[in-house]
Amino acid sequence: MKKYPYFKVIFGFLLCPVVAGIAFTLFALGYDLTNKVILEFSMAYMGFAVIFAVAGLFFYGIPAFFLGIMYSFLRLHKGVKEYLFVFFMGGGVSYAWGPLIDFLFPTDRVEPFPGLLWHSSVPFILGASSSFLISLWVLPKKLKE
Repeated sequence: MKKYPYFKVIFGFLLCPVVAGIAFTLFALGYDLTNKVILEFSMAYMGFAVIFAVAGLFFYGIPAFFLGIMYSFLRLHKGVKEYLFVFFMGGGVSYAWGPLIDFLFPTDRVEPFPGLLWHSSVPFILGASSSFLISLWVLPKKLKE
């Protein structure tokens, strides 16, 4: 009987904020290319990708880590129900994390928690899509009984 890959699942889902940060940079690059913005500093997007990946891990690493622990505790495997569960949990937690931080640590700043600077659906879309992509990679196949 094979053991469940706990470390792979936890570490894989810890990478979700990194994937979301890189995806956000690619969306920005695609937006600039479709609007025919002259890319004088096209290498700057590489720097932005690194900055957004590290910032994503810094701001959203805690919920990603706990979701990875929860997924490994539930011993999720590859399957449509599991993919949908991971998709909505990743998106929902990403969506709720910013307001939760603003509620728990109130400040007098005008701008909200990073991730809420844009439309409120951006954290959900990035969290859900990165969770789905990571789940395709790290969740093990079901064993035949």
